[in-house]
Amino acid sequence: MTANEDCKGYVLFWRSHPTWNMDLERFCIYRNTVFLPYPERVRRIKNKYKMEKGKPVPKELSAVSWFDGDNSQVKIITSEEQCGIEKLLALIKNKHSAARTGTEQPVEVTIAFCVLKYLTRVVTVSNTPSAHGLYRDLDAAFKKHENVLKSKTRKRSVLLDFLATLPTIVSAACGPETIHQGFVEAGMVDEKAKNCPDFENIVATCHQTVITDELRLCHESFGPLLKYQLEHGHVPDNIYKQLGFRRDRNEKDEEVR
Repeated sequence: MTANEDCKGYVLFWRSHPTWNMDLERFCIYRNTVFLPYPERVRRIKNKYKMEKGKPVPKELSAVSWFDGDNSQVKIITSEEQCGIEKLLALIKNKHSAARTGTEQPVEVTIAFCVLKYLTRVVTVSNTPSAHGLYRDLDAAFKKHENVLKSKTRKRSVLLDFLATLPTIVSAACGPETIHQGFVEAGMVDEKAKNCPDFENIVATCHQTVITDELRLCHESFGPLLKYQLEHGHVPDNIYKQLGFRRDRNEKDEEVR
């Protein structure tokens, strides 16, 4: 998110159903309701570009997204329908390996999640005066839609307390310095200039031992890879193979893509 945002936030109320794939349904709702409108909004604000229905987005406004290795996410983003939508919207999707999210995803590298879990146990409306007004507004909204929510009094009270204090909790746990440190540790930005990738930190995320020849290959290939990235928006696997980078291998020592 960017500073001074005025876009909507979402809370999903969910009941289990014996015939639904809950993870698949939830991610589908997130992708269509939350994710897809976001690049459209950024392009409109930052690039003064207004999308027209059915018209492809120019390649120079391409956006790149990353997801973890959850199977429900993979199923959605690789579906024929979703691929057609994203091609029209100039969205390039990438997937983290499920085993790598703890070292590659910046927010997971930070202490933010640990702090969030702790604060949700100790911060309540009773000790957060600034949350009282939001609590009243949420309570009124819950009562207005009670025929749909059909929540038990105790559960509703707990949920109201959590939602009313959530802005305070998130502000405390996810400050700019905390989030920035995750990007530094994952190698996405350097600690000094704070705007360039850090090669040594990126290499440090590798689970395997990195040999000298591979480090030399990375240095020698940086120029060609950067040029290709700037011209095409992303670097496909076949380019890495042409340059001599080894393929990923699974636990059976089989090449994977």
